[in-house]
Order: sequence, then structure tokens, then C-alpha cells
Amino acid sequence: MEFLRDISRRHEELKKRIHNFRLPLSPGWRAVATGVYISIPIVSGYFIMQTAIAQSVKNLGPRGEKLDGGVAPGATSAGAPDSVNAAVADQKRALQLVLDRHKRAKELQQQQQQNK
Repeated sequence: MEFLRDISRRHEELKKRIHNFRLPLSPGWRAVATGVYISIPIVSGYFIMQTAIAQSVKNLGPRGEKLDGGVAPGATSAGAPDSVNAAVADQKRALQLVLDRHKRAKELQQQQQQNK
């Protein structure tokens, strides 16, 4: 048990020594250090995104061809299977019905106001 306490104490001393260490930098080197600290997450993020894009293309295909419906969300339906085109047409018809109902209700409301 004493061994673990000794390791913990030494670890704390090391942390204090590291965090209290100051290396004076000239203004030029300070700018270099700032640039390095700022660029690390940007460059790392860029390469992580490139890896994620490559993996996505590998898994789904360049335009989402490997998805069940054959088209990635947000992609155009050009060349999509008939089932996808039929689903899109059904959605358009349903939306048009809603819009027509709303338009008729608004017209009826305007007629009632005019008849008063």
C-alpha cells in the first residue's frame, strides 16, 4: 500500500514540476508556437474528415448506390429505381392535396367574411 502512495506522490510532484516549468519565448517564437497550437486541430480535423469521407464512399458508394433505396438522402432521384420515383410521386400528390385543402378553406373563409 505504501508503494501506491509513493507512486501517487511522485506523480503529483512530476505534474507540478511540468506545469510550473516556463520556457521564455521571444515574440517570433511565441507566434510560431501559437500557429502550431492553432493548426493542430484544424489539420487533424481535415484528415479525420477525409478518412470519414473515404470510408463513407467505401461503404455506400460515391452517390449512395449501396443503400437499400438506391439513392442517398438529399441526392437526386435520376436513375433511381421505380419504387423510389413512385414514393416521391406519392409524396408530391399528398402534399398537393394538403395545399389544395388549405387553399379551399382560405377561400371559404374569405367568402364568409365578404357575405357578412
